[in-house]
Amino acid sequence: PRIALMRTAQGDDPDRILDQLAMALQNARQEHGRRVAWVTGKLAHVSVSNQQLEADMLAAIDRDEIEIVFQPQFDMADDRLIGAEALARWQHPQIGRLGANTLFTLAERTDHVAQLSRHIAERALALAAGWPKEVKLSLNVTPADLAAATFTLEFLSLLERTGFSPERLTIEITEQVLLADLEEVTRALNPLKVAGVSIALDDFGAG
Repeated sequence: PRIALMRTAQGDDPDRILDQLAMALQNARQEHGRRVAWVTGKLAHVSVSNQQLEADMLAAIDRDEIEIVFQPQFDMADDRLIGAEALARWQHPQIGRLGANTLFTLAERTDHVAQLSRHIAERALALAAGWPKEVKLSLNVTPADLAAATFTLEFLSLLERTGFSPERLTIEITEQVLLADLEEVTRALNPLKVAGVSIALDDFGAG
């Protein structure tokens, strides 16, 4: 086992802390015999302008550098693997490994949330298409996705192109998104539900 340690500073949020710890562990795995990795101040607080970071992210999408990782989901009754949730990660050359929350924050600033979300969904569906049929995939859907008039048709088309069965897919939305505009969310998700896609609330109760 390996351990990553970090001394946090004012302004560090949980997602940034976890991203930096994950990068430290990744670096430690490349050094034979190393068991404890420290996240240094230099690593945790690299200075990059917001404009540069936003431009870098858009270029990373175009170059297909946004990595898709999967968080396994198990049945609590018998500990069977029943599915996985798709998560996005990006290895920035200066800052290090960034998670989905940071990516979507950057995408919101440049009005590219839909592009990032579509990229993640397409990559995840293509990768999961080869899984055993009993293993399902969970995807997060953003408010920007649901607000787009073409979202439903484009998503159904994406399922058809990737060959992924709708019955094996769960769409996750947050409680806040559901309550913000119940009628609009229902309009966007009903055709997916009819097609066989499951709908789930993520972070239920957090709002």
